[in-house]
Amino acid sequence: MGVSQEVTMWRIELMGVLAVVSWLGGASVVRAGDPACLAAGREAFQACRSQCKDDLVTTRFACRGVQPACGKACLAGREVCGDAVAQPLVDCVAACKATLQTDKGACPPNDDVCINAAQVKAFVCRDTCRDTWRADPSTVDGLANCKNIFRACVRQCPTA
Repeated sequence: MGVSQEVTMWRIELMGVLAVVSWLGGASVVRAGDPACLAAGREAFQACRSQCKDDLVTTRFACRGVQPACGKACLAGREVCGDAVAQPLVDCVAACKATLQTDKGACPPNDDVCINAAQVKAFVCRDTCRDTWRADPSTVDGLANCKNIFRACVRQCPTA
């Protein structure tokens, strides 16, 4: 099946899913309290989104003359590399979240001022984590290394 045929099939499937989601959305207005219906709609949307993303990745590799299976393996390797580079950021943000929970737990019940202050403190903490991570030379170098490894991997893939 050619790329244009795949895109046409994808569009037909997407229109069907959108029709179902639209129908579920219309039904949920009438039955706003039906969580199973809403969950089914969300699940259909997530499945559609996942399939569409996979179709896009496949098509992009095919259009560039790269065998999609090999390209996707390279992409998975880049994601693992990126996750390793991002781990300090993940750890820092997790510490901010833990502090938020502790601070909120120390607030008297229904004390919105205390809770808001804790949330602002957590926001500033997360923002500082991100700014520090982005400015770190090892982050910049690590992300550039991941990109270079990905490109070298794709160059070694067979043509589509």
